[in-house]
Parts: sequence; C-alpha cells; structure tokens
Amino acid sequence: MAVSVSTAGPDTGPRRLLACAIAVLAGAAAVGVVGAVNTAPEVARAGDLRVAARDFAFQPAVLEAEAGDIVVFVDNADPTLHDLTIDEVVSQDVSGWHARRVAFALPPGDYTFRCTLHPSMTGTLVVR
Repeated sequence: MAVSVSTAGPDTGPRRLLACAIAVLAGAAAVGVVGAVNTAPEVARAGDLRVAARDFAFQPAVLEAEAGDIVVFVDNADPTLHDLTIDEVVSQDVSGWHARRVAFALPPGDYTFRCTLHPSMTGTLVVR
C-alpha cells in the first residue's frame, strides 16, 4: 500500500478537523431534537390517582388509595421542575409543563408527599 503526502498548498488538517467537529455536533443536536419531538407524552390511565402541580402547590392536597400498587399521575402545570417524593418510597422528577405516571406500592397508612425542590408543596396520601 502506497501513501502519498503532499507538501504543496496550505495545511488543511485543522480545517478538516474543525469541519468534522462541526458535523458531529450538528448530528448530535439533530438526534437530540428528534428524540425530544418523538417522545410521547405520558397520559393518565384508568385507576391512576391524579394530582396537579400548579402555582407551586399540589392540587388536590389529599389523595386516597387502596393499599398495594399505586400510580399517581402528576401533571406539572408550572414551567419549573417539580418532583413527587414520598420519603423512603419514591422520588420522581416531573419537568415543567409535562406529566408523568409515578408507580409504587404502600401498605395502609397516611403518607406525606412533597416536592423536595419547593418545601411549601406538600400533600397527604391516605392509603386504606
């Protein structure tokens, strides 16, 4: 195999490297945009408890469920990130203007759910 190296003309190595770097970054950006656009929003299903994070409060502030597997559909109507946390049980982020189904299991009892990012956002989950 013969390799030919030309010493004539300007050094194009840095230009080629820059062009390759730009192409890689553009491709990564395009994949990110397509991935974000193609991500289907989560929707509530029959049997889900529903709570909205709106104006930095959970609405309603009291949820009731039967013991066992529980799913809470959190609709974040605020532009900021919130989370749904029950200490030592579950903690799930919900991006601004998005919704998420949060699944966990609990025995009977009263549980505080909260947003760890906004301490005034609290509610009670009553499990029978």
